[in-house]
Amino acid sequence: MMIHNSRKIAFLVCLSLFFSYEPVSTEPALDFRGDHTVNYFSRYSDIVIQTDKVQYDAGEEIPVKFRITNTGYQVIRIYPSSEMNRSFQFMVLDARGREIESDAEHMKGSRRYPNAKKVVSYEGESVKEIILHPEETYEKTIYLNDLFTLSPGQEFRVSGYFYPDVHQEFFVRSSNQIKVRIGRDRRSDFLNEDHSFQTNPENPSLSPEETVYLFLSAELKKNWPNYLKYLELNKYITAYDRFATRFAEASEMERPVILKDFGDYLSGGRSEELKRFKIIQVKFDRALSGKILDHGRSYVIVHAERDTRGFIERYEYTYSLEKSLDRDGFWKIVHVTARLID
Repeated sequence: MMIHNSRKIAFLVCLSLFFSYEPVSTEPALDFRGDHTVNYFSRYSDIVIQTDKVQYDAGEEIPVKFRITNTGYQVIRIYPSSEMNRSFQFMVLDARGREIESDAEHMKGSRRYPNAKKVVSYEGESVKEIILHPEETYEKTIYLNDLFTLSPGQEFRVSGYFYPDVHQEFFVRSSNQIKVRIGRDRRSDFLNEDHSFQTNPENPSLSPEETVYLFLSAELKKNWPNYLKYLELNKYITAYDRFATRFAEASEMERPVILKDFGDYLSGGRSEELKRFKIIQVKFDRALSGKILDHGRSYVIVHAERDTRGFIERYEYTYSLEKSLDRDGFWKIVHVTARLID
């Protein structure tokens, strides 16, 4: 009798399990924001990083493109941070396999990474939702030199890391690794301790390009005495409205005081800190025949980045130079024009 009852109970248990059975989904139900899972993104996304070339000149910008592709069969939603260096990160190794530490600055609000359309979460953070359908790709370009200082004359291996949701620690590593070579900085060959350049010990000289390079290098190093020596202050002052009118209307006795104030302003009174620069082009005044005029001006075009209270602004400067009246073969900066560039 007991055996019969046991069989009956076992039968009822099996029957209840049969009717209560629900198929187990192959995909977990939890996810970033309630749509797709971390496991799904890991399995059905492809992260690839690309550069236009392998060899870069010293100081040249290095754009790296992140390509995120949905290789699955469902929609993927990703939520990158408005601060691009939080969602798109790199591991950079030198030739010996040593990791290069990132010196990323806070890029929020940078003109390089503008937020054309901001979506703000309930927590008050600027976020963005990106929807990727199957086979669709999302691309984002990040500049490697914004995040790392890469020494000239070396080769580096770069891997990418993408964080799909700013609120999650979860990341996906790029499926590939790229190589980047930085050429030797040939401009440093003519630098010595007193910042002079000599092609011939018996006939020292300095070209317009070298003059501007040393001038801006002195600003980077905050070496203000060297910085000021490349300027013809009584002419350069005309490029600054706040000083130009005072100087033009001042007497001969007052002008040295105004020039002293102007030099102090240039030597640290400004809030825009120079971060990096690159010389783009050099031009000369020429005759109709195309010959360079002996007493004409030269023009050096520079692209530079400045940090203004945490915001990176990019400028194009055109420096005008005249031959020095004091030393043959040398030039002085007499004027500058500037414009913001994207």
